[in-house]
Amino acid sequence: MILGVGIDLVDISRIEAIMAKHPERFLSRVFTPEEIEHCTKRHDAATCLAGRFAAKEATFKALAAGRHSGIGFKDIRVNVLRGIPVLELIGSARSRATDLGAARMLLSISHDKGCAVAVVILEGQ
Repeated sequence: MILGVGIDLVDISRIEAIMAKHPERFLSRVFTPEEIEHCTKRHDAATCLAGRFAAKEATFKALAAGRHSGIGFKDIRVNVLRGIPVLELIGSARSRATDLGAARMLLSISHDKGCAVAVVILEGQ
């Protein structure tokens, strides 16, 4: 049973502009050290970061949790397992998913024509 669906679209140039003005503040506020390391060592760092940002925003939507819900950006982690993006929830995000009865989370990220998009689906039993 589907418990929640979230989608988000991010303009990669927006991430590039933020990175040009406030790189340290933006990175440390939104991403985990592992996410920062994974993305910043790539030639397309802004594209990678945009995809992860979209995934985090889509997760907020799938959890039906706004920014004032107590869930932080770093409570939502995007890992890569055998080339596939995988969500890991900790803290308040994990509690919210548990309260909803989520047993599985699906994530898809794509990039095209200067945009990154992510879709998250929460499934229950």
